[in-house]
Amino acid sequence: MREYRNSIRNLFPEKQKLFQEDDGIPLYLKGGIADALLHRATMILTVGGTAYAIYQLAVASFPNKGVTSIIPAITWFTFIQLSMDQKSDK
Repeated sequence: MREYRNSIRNLFPEKQKLFQEDDGIPLYLKGGIADALLHRATMILTVGGTAYAIYQLAVASFPNKGVTSIIPAITWFTFIQLSMDQKSDK
């Protein structure tokens, strides 16, 4: 049991040296590939969530006209919704 504790304690100075090293790598990426993947996933989810929130605000702002006449770049969102509505009407 004591050997296990000593091995854990000995890792701390190594990690401390790694994170204090001035090598130009941002601190949030010094943990390796896992940190890089988590950072990229967080950025993708953040940008995607922001885009979706803006889209939902646009849909809520113009309920009668529809988003296709206001924002042509995202017409495929309403196309999918309209095609689903037409299938449910039949």
